[in-house]
Amino acid sequence: MSEADTLTCSVRDGVPSGTAPGCRQPHPYLALRLRGEVDMEVLQRSYETVVSRHRILGDGRACASIRVRSMPLCSDSSVWLEAAVREETWRPFEACDALLRVVLLRLDEQTTAAGESVALFVLDASVADEWSLCLVQHEFHLLYTAGRQGDAEPLPPLSMQYADCAEAMDADADAIAYWLAQCSVPGAGSLQWATHAEYLPAAMARSHIDADLRNRLAAIARSYRTSLFSLLHAAFAVLLYRHDKRADVLIGVPVSGRLSLESEPLIGRFARLLPLRYRLHQDMSFAEVLHGSHDSLREAYRHQQVSGDALHAAWQLAYPDTAMPAPQAQCLMCDAEQASMDWAGLEVDVMEPICAYAASPLELRIGDGGDGLSLQWTFATALFDAADIGALSVKFEQLLAGIARHPAAVIAMLDQSAADPAARLPQPAAPVHMTRVSAPPSTPNERALARIWANNLHLELAQIGVTDNYFDIGGDSLRTISLVASIRNTLQAQISIADIFSHPTIQQLAGHLAGAARAAPARSETADSKNRILRARQRLQN
Repeated sequence: MSEADTLTCSVRDGVPSGTAPGCRQPHPYLALRLRGEVDMEVLQRSYETVVSRHRILGDGRACASIRVRSMPLCSDSSVWLEAAVREETWRPFEACDALLRVVLLRLDEQTTAAGESVALFVLDASVADEWSLCLVQHEFHLLYTAGRQGDAEPLPPLSMQYADCAEAMDADADAIAYWLAQCSVPGAGSLQWATHAEYLPAAMARSHIDADLRNRLAAIARSYRTSLFSLLHAAFAVLLYRHDKRADVLIGVPVSGRLSLESEPLIGRFARLLPLRYRLHQDMSFAEVLHGSHDSLREAYRHQQVSGDALHAAWQLAYPDTAMPAPQAQCLMCDAEQASMDWAGLEVDVMEPICAYAASPLELRIGDGGDGLSLQWTFATALFDAADIGALSVKFEQLLAGIARHPAAVIAMLDQSAADPAARLPQPAAPVHMTRVSAPPSTPNERALARIWANNLHLELAQIGVTDNYFDIGGDSLRTISLVASIRNTLQAQISIADIFSHPTIQQLAGHLAGAARAAPARSETADSKNRILRARQRLQN
């Protein structure tokens, strides 16, 4: 298979035997490793509460008893666990079943009460996304802990249900028009990739970018008044352009789709994959690619309020004889931290994926930790092998090193100085440190917001002015989650992720908060509970 073909194929194998006809993708799941005694009665009550709380999961369907599966004696635990997870995630939900399945996989058959086990939470693919899995983890944690301690139910009532939000997501005509224009009509010199109807069996590999290179790249991003993610996304596009030999590159960026306060605690299929398009040629400078990445990401976030189903329906009306282009790859930034949890004496850890499947041929997850960048490559095993991904990761690191040396170089020359020390490209000037170009904060709210922004973006307070756009000085969609949580905690303000996109400067946001404080109705869910959801979602994205 040629390099030009590797990202454009589709496969249909890898589905477990016995899978029902028409089941074209596995159900999303969350696996938690449990150490200690599991109170099955409390776990069952927690399960029933979650299903009854979210009508999309129950709505007249039966909430079955939690199944317990024990590993046979003398079995290889990793092999048995992978087979069990694969079976449970491909097993269809019956018409009468609740759309959340909970299975306890006991790794120690000597006892049913103690030892080590895995709690598997499987959500029906038609109603779930990654944020929903985070909510399942969050709600089970609170409910199980309260049940074991004899406390009252800890979850406040939901102010709305998923069905109340779905129609609004489908109806954003402006966003639909934007994405139709972004993808354009496939044809000569345009996007021609097949839509993948099935999820692809996948494997994972990891690589690492050291802290020194990460910090140099972050300084370059700040000097161009953009985010580290914009820079990494642009570099990933250049990597695919070189590998796939196509001038048109389409990369998907997953977003949560939960832009309102009311939608944050809801299980449902809000998330969508935003297709960002690059049109590249070898004589472009990386600075041009970076500016394009920054502008595309801002426009993508601004037009994200549309469901994938509505967009596909609009595409079919506009181009009935042509399949909608699918991204070659996905790229996202995620939280690198994974903390253990205590569920009333039960030690709980979120497990890495046991069975990997890819919605795109290649996915790159970038974790920004204290010791550099951790890169997780998820790749379709029918299209790549470990050696392919190893070579890609080396090329990506060389590319990033070239950008750190000379970010204004043409993309054809970027990694030559990194791969060949004898090749001496002009060295870039010292990192440009941003200085305040707009007015300093003048009100208590503006000063408080400036301190929060400085901490969130790792900037000095003097570098932030009240008319600076958050997304121009390093902000991105992942940082927005922690920014919202900090504002809620510090200012006790009712603020949503959408408010940051609508009011991206300190001056605008302070004015919005002042107006909202005068007119805000009482809300049923506390800011602390919402922030736990946001933090749990960041932990899950690894």
